[in-house]
Amino acid sequence: MRGWLHNILLAVVLCTGGTAMAQGDADAHTRIADRSYERMAYASAIEEYKLAVSMGALNEHVTKRLADCLVSQTYAQYMFSRCVFFYQRQQ
Repeated sequence: MRGWLHNILLAVVLCTGGTAMAQGDADAHTRIADRSYERMAYASAIEEYKLAVSMGALNEHVTKRLADCLVSQTYAQYMFSRCVFFYQRQQ
């Protein structure tokens, strides 16, 4: 009986420790993404935020930053396509 209880407690400790470690990895990816975001390196920030979300860091900060990166990147692509349009028109 005592060995059985010991194994269950050990399993619980290991499971909760694994969750804390996974959240720590998610926090590390969030910090890396925040640095990329501040440098306006939105493509790399998107990848890091997605990794953080997949590891459990789905919170308001990460969601807002990821949405902002996606909007900024989409707008930049749109503006670049407009530049190409005007360049081709001048040719």
